[in-house]
Amino acid sequence: MGDHYENEVAFLVGLDGTYHGIARYKEKEVSAVLELSGKSSQIKVSDSIELRPADHHFTFESDQLSAEVAARISINDHSAQTNESFRIVSSGPIDSLVSNRWRRAKSIFRSYLKASNKKILYELCGRPGLLKLEITKVPISIRQIDKYLVVENDLEIEFDLFSEICYSTLVALGFLSGHFVQDESYTFQQLKKGDKKISGYRYERLRRSSVSIYHPVTANPFGYEGFIGKDVAEKLYSDKTLKNLNAKQISKLAELIHLNPQIQYAIVLFNEANDNDLSLLVKNNSFFVVLEVLRKYFHSAFKHKLPKEYSQKVNVDKFKLAFECITPATEEELLMLAKRNLFMHGDIKNLDGTEMVSIMQKQITFIYKYILAYIEFKGYIIDHFSIRNNPSLRSFIKIP
Repeated sequence: MGDHYENEVAFLVGLDGTYHGIARYKEKEVSAVLELSGKSSQIKVSDSIELRPADHHFTFESDQLSAEVAARISINDHSAQTNESFRIVSSGPIDSLVSNRWRRAKSIFRSYLKASNKKILYELCGRPGLLKLEITKVPISIRQIDKYLVVENDLEIEFDLFSEICYSTLVALGFLSGHFVQDESYTFQQLKKGDKKISGYRYERLRRSSVSIYHPVTANPFGYEGFIGKDVAEKLYSDKTLKNLNAKQISKLAELIHLNPQIQYAIVLFNEANDNDLSLLVKNNSFFVVLEVLRKYFHSAFKHKLPKEYSQKVNVDKFKLAFECITPATEEELLMLAKRNLFMHGDIKNLDGTEMVSIMQKQITFIYKYILAYIEFKGYIIDHFSIRNNPSLRSFIKIP
């Protein structure tokens, strides 16, 4: 690991702690405590500063730290407990913290996000270490260092652009790996490429990460040996039938997400609904919404290929016409799409849990199939329904 990363990881470890100082809010100055501990980070202030539950911005200063802090004040209690040397009457979680050395200038930025899986890049691309992407001609590097997923730009750009590209990259990686890394980010700023000292830094609380057992591709058939059997797994492996994604395909998906709000909405919703902890009702309904958004996007993208009477067609025919501009749909896939109205209109009383699981597995496979075909992936994706129910007939789907 290079000096930059070693220093920054050490800084992150050392940043956690309790800081006693002064918080300035508008024209009032009060005693305050910052408790920095990742997702549990919060600010506590003394005296009443007449805050209502809302977002508030403070300037915080102590001997060790000086920063602008945005927090959601949720307690404003004149009878609150005594803490150290003052009475806490207002406190709340920190949404962002920006050091006083942070500058609004084109820079090199590195964002560190804690990832529960240390092998995301290896499982996705077949190799650990560095993944180089290019999104709207901006070169981006992705690494996994210790427990962190690290995203950085290789040429100086504005922070707002970096933040948007970083998010689109995380959304794409979440879709392709099943690990949508969020929760919190720590970003370091280098005003010039090659600068060895830590300049400004910022902390941001993000939405909750999501993790799923489902993902579109694998190059390791032995991971599914329990479904397909040892002999089939060995043949797939020796024939090199299954392939990983490459940087060009990942870049194309991240750029598609970055440039198209419809696609970003659909993939973020997919990632969050794909979480292992969500109920089938949430998953089934959300995935049909994702399919609706994708249908409308593909209708717009391929309008010149669609018949003039498209808008008069029934829903299943609209799906078929729009998606088959990319690659043909099977009869089984069309039967799955026909169940859309059951969920959209709440007519699920005759659906049991087993059928809802089957529909969900067919939904996610369909979404993977068409997104990967659209970004010109050439290889096999996992058929998540068939591999669990009739693997001898079809465990993987060839794209295109």
